[in-house]
Amino acid sequence: MSVKGVILHDCKPIIRIEHHQLCEQLLKKGQADYITVGKNARGGFKQGVFMKGGCKVIWSASLH
Repeated sequence: MSVKGVILHDCKPIIRIEHHQLCEQLLKKGQADYITVGKNARGGFKQGVFMKGGCKVIWSASLH
């Protein structure tokens, strides 16, 4: 799993990762959710989230 960046929002860390098979496993178990679906210059995307150790972890996936 590759970390793309870390930011603080209201003094809480948000970790952005590359899409990984773990994301799909957590979605199937109900431990992760998609929170945003949208479109940008590169096409459609969806953004997922799960919590790990008190940190919000997010990733984006293309809608091809």
